[in-house]
Amino acid sequence: MDKSTFLKVEIFDEKLTLRVIDDDETFDFVEDTLVEEHDLEHEFDSRENPDHSGHHRLYYPRNTSRTNLLSAVDAIELSELEQIWRLNN
Repeated sequence: MDKSTFLKVEIFDEKLTLRVIDDDETFDFVEDTLVEEHDLEHEFDSRENPDHSGHHRLYYPRNTSRTNLLSAVDAIELSELEQIWRLNN
């Protein structure tokens, strides 16, 4: 798998968002990493198609830098995402 399978920065409903694979543990890991290591707090999140064919989506405030979010996502190791996902699926 490549990282875009797990995470993708997108503009959705005119907001900067991060789409995260539909796995609760992976979502928790990503959310915690972005907050604790990169100080990127989201405004709210949603779960789309919660039947394991969908995804979670984090919505960021308008003042969040897309560049900062992309850098934070790039810093998350693909091997960590794969390991967490495999433990739960």
